[in-house]
Amino acid sequence: MKTNDEINIDHLVRSRRKSIGLMVRDDAALEVRAPLKASMKYIWEVVEKNREWILDKQHEARKFSHFSTPKQFTEGEEFFYLGHPSPLRIETDAKAPFYHNGSEFIIAARYANAARDFFEEWYRERAARYFRERAEFFASTHDLEFSSIKINSANRQWGSCSVRKTLNFSWRLLMAPPDIIDYVIVHELAHLKELNHSRRFWLEVEAMLPGYRHAKAWLRKNGRMFKGF
Repeated sequence: MKTNDEINIDHLVRSRRKSIGLMVRDDAALEVRAPLKASMKYIWEVVEKNREWILDKQHEARKFSHFSTPKQFTEGEEFFYLGHPSPLRIETDAKAPFYHNGSEFIIAARYANAARDFFEEWYRERAARYFRERAEFFASTHDLEFSSIKINSANRQWGSCSVRKTLNFSWRLLMAPPDIIDYVIVHELAHLKELNHSRRFWLEVEAMLPGYRHAKAWLRKNGRMFKGF
């Protein structure tokens, strides 16, 4: 189904909804959600009306697509750490099974087949320390108290806060720049006071991190860069 060579409807989902919804997926595919009785003519009118938005979103998705494809753990492949890309070097005579020397990730050739496990363990260990340090900093300066921090493998949610005051973070967040990590941590800390996303919640976030809007927008646009693993 298409109007021309530029835009296709890749997925059409009909349901008992009242309006048409458009979504550009991470693979740049256009998904249209429409009411059961909506005509194709009307659906295409809505698509055409939003042509510029669709094309912009598809361009953005394609630009970052190589970051979200599964890692192959090959020589020279880049992995992010605190916002900076570090290439992987496979070394025959490495001084340790796996380590980061400040600019490169290095793995001993004999352990290359287990690279994924080494990477995840490395990220998890450092994420646990780094996230706790930043959470304790913001909590202590704003009279907040959390019970514990847990590291998980979530690929869609950066963090969460439970009613028992447990902060949960994906180890993948360690790939993002420090100011973006701070935003996610502050976001979850604010939930200690407001378990919602009301105006009062965002005032709590702003009190701890005045420039949060920039980080929030940046993460929405670029977050997919740190999820391909």
